[in-house]
Amino acid sequence: RYVAGRDDAGRPIDVRDPLAARFAEVAAQAAGPEALMRGLLGIEAIFGADLPAEPRFTAPLLAALERLTRDGAAAAVAQAA
Repeated sequence: RYVAGRDDAGRPIDVRDPLAARFAEVAAQAAGPEALMRGLLGIEAIFGADLPAEPRFTAPLLAALERLTRDGAAAAVAQAA
């Protein structure tokens, strides 16, 4: 949610990050959680070249992102605890 610049209710969030414009671009182009994950993982300055190809990383990341998208931030954190 943060990288998209919106909270769970769709209200704007002030994203203060050097890559905020890139995050917004990726989020705007993503049609769902998997596309968002792939787009963000494509930012090599953050994730490098190897990590995005590692299923042991991407599978749980996608599950968490789907939970966040489906249930909201508070519920996703509560489920993860």
